Amino acid sequence: MCDKNFVIMKDNAISDQKSYIIIADDDRDDQELLEAALTELNFPLQIDMARDGVDLLEQLKLNSKKTRAFPSLIILDINMPRKNGVEVLKEIKSDSSFRHIPVIMYSTSPNNEAKTGCYALGASLYIRKPASHHELNEVAKTIQDLWMEVARTSVV
Repeated sequence: MCDKNFVIMKDNAISDQKSYIIIADDDRDDQELLEAALTELNFPLQIDMARDGVDLLEQLKLNSKKTRAFPSLIILDINMPRKNGVEVLKEIKSDSSFRHIPVIMYSTSPNNEAKTGCYALGASLYIRKPASHHELNEVAKTIQDLWMEVARTSVV
């Protein structure tokens, strides 16, 4: 058992300095751009990547079995191969081991029905992928303000 102010990291190190997040997106450029924008904020993060929904679920299950490591946040693209973000969100929110993890849906789709559906399934936030570097920095700042500082979760 650990102090709730600490986050257990993937490599078994315990840190009160870093937030552990996973970005699940099949577009490597989108992953790297978001990671760079979050890193530029100088907020201490451990960022892992998942290439699609299946990879994300495998990471969650493996980490929980090995180290009981849960991310503070998952940023989840909707349109991915093998298992899309909506399917993954359903699985995460129906699993008692993972439902406490905040999930931000991250998509190019401006579809209000998709947004409403994601919120109904338990998404914490729905963000449309930005079209410019400035907008990307604003998205990163929003993520930092809302999830890394205010609503940061810890491992039990």
